[in-house]
Amino acid sequence: MSATLGPIHNWVFNKIKFQEKEIEALLQLEEGLNGKIDAEAGIVEKGELAEIIDIANIHGFLQMRINITEKRLALTVESLLSDGISLDKIKQTVKEFAESNCIDGDTGVQKAYEYLNGLLVNGMPCDKVETVIENSEYKIVYVENLDIHTQYWNNKETYQVLKDVLIEGLLSKTNLSYSHEKAHEYVIEAK
Repeated sequence: MSATLGPIHNWVFNKIKFQEKEIEALLQLEEGLNGKIDAEAGIVEKGELAEIIDIANIHGFLQMRINITEKRLALTVESLLSDGISLDKIKQTVKEFAESNCIDGDTGVQKAYEYLNGLLVNGMPCDKVETVIENSEYKIVYVENLDIHTQYWNNKETYQVLKDVLIEGLLSKTNLSYSHEKAHEYVIEAK
């Protein structure tokens, strides 16, 4: 990876910041949980990437922040659940967060896929986590080549449920549907 900061690095860091905003929304469900999450999972620095990055180790810096935000999300959700917050309440919070960040209503499938790809943490681009296997004006089908998320979760199904709620919320004002009928295969298509 380059030794100079480029647009792709900011793109990755913006994904991390988006997930951190989702975590902040979830942390509102239980007062005082933030300190535990910070202590156990670490923190992602706030600010502009150019001001906080280790320019001598751009890839390592970003990969570490991906690891931290993934741990923070898993730990936040699992802590909420173990403290008696229902999965339905967590799903509602994720849905409201996603709807407040949803894509415009007249967006086509390609733009919607690009929008999701610009927000969701899916490792580094060089990881090639996803591959589009079908792409038409009305439908995109993509597969996850690597499961980089659930290693942080005790209950892997909870992650997938919340990912689905997040994506559905981000697409909620469009005429598009999101589904996955096969493991690690996802579909965005016109309704």
